[in-house]
Amino acid sequence: KRSMSKSTKPHIYFVAVTLVLLYTTNAKRPLGYHSASLPSPMTCDDGKILLTTDMINDDFCDCLDGTDEPGTAACPNGRFLCLNEGYKEIFITSSRVADGICDCCDGSDETNSPTDCVDTCKEEKRRESHALFAKILEHEAGLKIKNERIESYKKLKQEKTDAIKSVNEKIEVLKPMIEELKAKKQELKKAKQTKFDEIKAELEKDPKYKHPTIEEIAAAHEENPEQEEDKKLPKKKYNRKKHGKNTDEDTEETDEEKKQRILNEKLEEAIKKIENELNDDVEYHHKLITEKEELETAEQQLTEKEDELTMLEDSIKDHNSFLEKDFGNEGQYHTLFNNPLSMNTAEYTYTVESFGKVKQKGTSTATMGKWKEWQDDGTAMFYENGDKCWGGPNRSTKIYLECGSEDVISDVKEPNKCEYTMVMHTPSACLKENLEALQEQAKGL
Repeated sequence: KRSMSKSTKPHIYFVAVTLVLLYTTNAKRPLGYHSASLPSPMTCDDGKILLTTDMINDDFCDCLDGTDEPGTAACPNGRFLCLNEGYKEIFITSSRVADGICDCCDGSDETNSPTDCVDTCKEEKRRESHALFAKILEHEAGLKIKNERIESYKKLKQEKTDAIKSVNEKIEVLKPMIEELKAKKQELKKAKQTKFDEIKAELEKDPKYKHPTIEEIAAAHEENPEQEEDKKLPKKKYNRKKHGKNTDEDTEETDEEKKQRILNEKLEEAIKKIENELNDDVEYHHKLITEKEELETAEQQLTEKEDELTMLEDSIKDHNSFLEKDFGNEGQYHTLFNNPLSMNTAEYTYTVESFGKVKQKGTSTATMGKWKEWQDDGTAMFYENGDKCWGGPNRSTKIYLECGSEDVISDVKEPNKCEYTMVMHTPSACLKENLEALQEQAKGL
């Protein structure tokens, strides 16, 4: 074996004693340290500096990493450990040590200051436990409601799918019936017109339905004392070129032209009156010889069937519109549809029509956005293209979803001009993994 020289032994003995002293000293935890974190010997800056006990918390920063001054504010990057016995350990920056403010619930950060801190760890633990267990209960209640909503959506989805199938079957039966009624209506209409024409031809033989001539109208006009009133009527202007004259000028009609115009108008009136009387008489005689008005019955039946078809087609559109909407990965948000949520502030009433519009009502009503899309992996709803702001963009709203035992909106903010944010607490946002994390957290209390 290799023997040691006499000159080496005293040096080794000195180092050994130093290490023992350091280890023995480390048995008492320096302020701000956890005893389990103290190495022996103590070093810092990746072992470049060997620390002695008098270098710990001496209000002088020896280490770049701040290891030597957890209990003073000497190192800007130092960290102080609050043991907080009976509660939970936390780290604070060393600059908050001995600053006259009780940051640790056990008051250990103010051990070397005149400040007298009361140990509030038990009370803080009690408050946190109460809040945590309340949150757990809220998550449990929310998850129960969410699962009910998921099952409700599955059932509703199946009902609407079945309804669409049933309605389509009814439509397939109804369409041929409508085509038959249309054909019957046309046939009856044609038959009616034929009969009408026959009656009209017979009635036209009566002299009272004979159309007057312009000469007869002129003669009656001359004999009518009211013709003096016609003379008072204003003359009309017209473009003579359009009437075969070689000029583009708009000129006033002559007396003769005015007289001829009035006669023509009276002739048209007389003929129209006779035709109306004739048609009324034809219709009257037609009804007298028709035992049953089949055409009206066919028209009524056709209208009823067409209305029924429209109603069935509209119901399919409504069902498909619902099924095409994205109510979340499991349909858990479907209960928010057509179920507006409102909240009041001192100035406004805010209303969220999920998958529709967000509105703000004060002295007037403004649309804060229209449904656009899910964002942030389905944890936020985004509404865009609302009413335009004065001197700004169109309003938009982002709604952050959080777990809650009921559907409630809150925390309306405007981080940028006409860009709003809200929070919606809803059972539909509750997650099983979050509940499990809270339950695990509760175990540590």
